[in-house]
Amino acid sequence: MLICLYAVLVVVSFTILADGMKTPAKIYQFPFGAAAVFLGFIVLPLFAVLRLDFFPEWARERYVFMCILCVSGCWLGDSCARKRPMLSFQPRPYAAKSWLVGAGLLIVIGGLAHLKNRSLYQAGANPLTGEMVAVGFFVVLLRYGFIMAVVHLVRTKSRYAFGLAALAALYYLDRIVFLGRRRDAVEFAFVLAGAAWLVLHRAAPRAVVACVLIVATVLMFSVGFYRSVVVSRTGERDWSRMREADPVGTFRAVSYTHLRAHETVLDLVCRL
Repeated sequence: MLICLYAVLVVVSFTILADGMKTPAKIYQFPFGAAAVFLGFIVLPLFAVLRLDFFPEWARERYVFMCILCVSGCWLGDSCARKRPMLSFQPRPYAAKSWLVGAGLLIVIGGLAHLKNRSLYQAGANPLTGEMVAVGFFVVLLRYGFIMAVVHLVRTKSRYAFGLAALAALYYLDRIVFLGRRRDAVEFAFVLAGAAWLVLHRAAPRAVVACVLIVATVLMFSVGFYRSVVVSRTGERDWSRMREADPVGTFRAVSYTHLRAHETVLDLVCRL
């Protein structure tokens, strides 16, 4: 039963991903991103848990079944929303000045909150509770400001929007390069690609999207090593250790270990 549920999860995720690849607009929609996350972050690591005796089989079956419900719910909710009639509204002219001012305010407030959070982190504060959590709510404003600045930049080519977008991009640079945050890397790429699609109606080639998904899946298994090098409260990092990184070798080793420890997929299916 567990293997059947796992197979259903793989098929559902691949189906949503394949459906999104057919239409350029669907690549930027939520179901496609959810299916990509499930395949890269859940389906592959979950294979190692299938034959793990540490958890009872009923618990693993319920976990995989819940994963199926989650990824299916992403697609079902999006499909149902598209079938409902759209509310009519009067379009308003694009207020470039107000949009730019709003983006600037969000970036300034969020940027100051981010600097405060960084100082608390370096001082040894607990990132899961207390002042860091409270300040973190204001850091989110910087993300919205960055989206607004990028949209305005693509729409008007304003140098002020470029300055704001570059300033907000430093936040993503800090999160991606010095903390190794995968979510922020994906979000940064989606903002740039989404702005190009919404404003210019230019979609990324399907081949590029497929290559990005494959490369991101391979690099995912090396995130732990990267964080061991770059994450530091004192700011001291030994960048020379990055020469020891071997993403492809790590991916092969992890995949080979999973297959050896828990048998191949073909053997598992033959045991049904």
